[in-house]
Amino acid sequence: MFIRCLGSSSHLKTKYGDGFQLEIKLKDTGNSEEAMNKLKSFITVQYPLHVILESFSDRILYAMPTDSITSPAQVFGPIEQSEL
Repeated sequence: MFIRCLGSSSHLKTKYGDGFQLEIKLKDTGNSEEAMNKLKSFITVQYPLHVILESFSDRILYAMPTDSITSPAQVFGPIEQSEL
């Protein structure tokens, strides 16, 4: 059997990958519905090309296409600076 290496894992992800997944779990503050709505509004404004893959009472999973985000740092920076 012959295996040919096509590149590093980051190179392959950049070339053939279709984006990132972002999973956020909210702290239990007693008003998770309001917090989830604020989070969804923030993500919609910051990253309009997102897709919600799963959503529960305190957890949400987004698909972030590479068209709008080229690195995870582009997501974490604005979230950390926000008042969510």
